[in-house]
Amino acid sequence: GGYCISFSLRGYEQYPPSDYSFVGMPVRCIKNVSYPQRLVPMEINGVTWSQNILKTKHFRNGDPINIASSLTEFQALGDSQLPAVYITIPPGFIEDVYYYDDYAVRDSRGLVPVGWKLPSKNDYLNVYGPGPYTSTSMFKFMSEEGWLITGDGEPNDETGFSLQPFGAADGPRGFLRHRYSYLWTSDGEGSASIVGYQPYVNFSTVNRKWGLPVRCLYAGAPVVDIGQVEMEPINCMSAMVSCNLEINGSSSFDVVQRGICYSTQNPTPISILESCN
Repeated sequence: GGYCISFSLRGYEQYPPSDYSFVGMPVRCIKNVSYPQRLVPMEINGVTWSQNILKTKHFRNGDPINIASSLTEFQALGDSQLPAVYITIPPGFIEDVYYYDDYAVRDSRGLVPVGWKLPSKNDYLNVYGPGPYTSTSMFKFMSEEGWLITGDGEPNDETGFSLQPFGAADGPRGFLRHRYSYLWTSDGEGSASIVGYQPYVNFSTVNRKWGLPVRCLYAGAPVVDIGQVEMEPINCMSAMVSCNLEINGSSSFDVVQRGICYSTQNPTPISILESCN
């Protein structure tokens, strides 16, 4: 499987202008196409979070992140202070988890998508509250499956925050899992949020070579600046428009679709505008 693109060729030369026949072309597939992930938003305590963890193999400018095929390779990339991701399905999980080292998270090319940001300690405290943290207060944020709980009660995910016991990808010791949920935070190099099985909440600094998942916080609508628009002559067959585009002051972002909005009438009634990708 993979993303497929099909093309069709219209016979302008062979058919009269009134004939809109199409000649179908074969479809060829490309495997492992990197496509910008859609983060699913959810609201809790008046703040919008991503419901899912980040899963990307590229920085915002399109540069690839080093992908480790094993924990040993992941450790080696960390030893060299290189941005890396280790992708695997941990025991007890049904979907893959992307474990990023801190060098990828803090890279100047940007890891999280435009319009989102890495949460801080205070952002997590806004979700969990100021404490003290007990089973009653924390079980409502924790997913119902996966946790190895020692004590009374079970996680119920009453809030829908669905915190999972991702653990951490640590090369020499393997996975630290099932009893902890590690997530990177924005509070400085190696900063992380840690939720334990007792349960407890802790914010501390961990080894930058460790692999932790990333959960994102909505940063507000991006500021789009369009400048130096240039247009080529437009005819019945083609239209060319070019411009300089910046989002939040940066020209590094993912373009997932391009298009032209057009009309066949002059002047153009807004109600009949059509578009094509």
